[in-house]
Amino acid sequence: MANNDVLERIKISQLVDLLETRGQATVEELAEICGSESSYYRYRARLNNEWGYAITYDRSKGVHVPPKHQPGMDPLPQYLWFTPERTSSLLAAVSLINEICDGGLQHLFAPIRKDLLEIVRSVWPNAKKLSEVVHYAPVLDLNPKGSQLAISLDALTQSRQLEFDFFPDIGRSSQRRRVSPLGLMVYRDTWYLDTWDMEKKALRTFPLYLLTNVRVLHGRKSISKSREELDEHFRVGYGLYAGPLKGRAELLFRPKAAKRAQQTRWHHDAKGELLEDGSYKLTLPYSSDRELISDIMAFGKDIKVLSPMELVSDVKTRLRATLYQYE
Repeated sequence: MANNDVLERIKISQLVDLLETRGQATVEELAEICGSESSYYRYRARLNNEWGYAITYDRSKGVHVPPKHQPGMDPLPQYLWFTPERTSSLLAAVSLINEICDGGLQHLFAPIRKDLLEIVRSVWPNAKKLSEVVHYAPVLDLNPKGSQLAISLDALTQSRQLEFDFFPDIGRSSQRRRVSPLGLMVYRDTWYLDTWDMEKKALRTFPLYLLTNVRVLHGRKSISKSREELDEHFRVGYGLYAGPLKGRAELLFRPKAAKRAQQTRWHHDAKGELLEDGSYKLTLPYSSDRELISDIMAFGKDIKVLSPMELVSDVKTRLRATLYQYE
């Protein structure tokens, strides 16, 4: 159980949260949070003496009001904003992030989780359950098993280049790459590192699970790219595979699959239309058809590619190849 000071700070954070959210509160409302009216006045004095947070009383309205602050400035130390509700939510998020990282950041998150758990358990003794009821269930097991994630984050925060061995395919020899890391992304259960390849002088994306012998080049500052330049390369077309825009695909979903298609996040520039017969027509840009064709085939007979004809032909070829397996 946490000591009285921790409990008192939790109560103080709750009363400040009420005042800052509503702009005013009656002494009865504040006493309910603090446990008693005398406790409220004790916390009020501590707020003023230790942090200069002077709560005043508006006699005309019969309410207590918080002090005025500079716009965008936090009136109190950050830790006082950790109410039990917020802390438990953060605790669950920390546990979820660690599961997504497959333990790759355990050494970083373990101390944070321990401190947060201590705060919450001071109010809710069974708070440990809060971090156990939220789980991440990946479909693929392609998360990095070593230190690739932590080292990549280290390079990103320090703006330093990375060097690693990359294994593009089974049976092929590794390639030593030197890159400027630009960002990390979780896409379909897999961690990816967006980079500027220093030798190829081009933007490249690498799956972290295919990287080994990763190290930060502390003596080499990384090259930065504007958000616009990155979006133009990585987000112009559908899916993970980036590059110049190849075209716009026009897809027609049967009524049975219309709802699923509507709720799928295809692309920020995708356009959908629900037709009178209940079917759903979707158009979206794509740079590479590899991932798009795989997703089209996942809908089976409930989808039809209308255009372009090159994509129609490629889907037909893939379907014939699939049927050939059963002949």
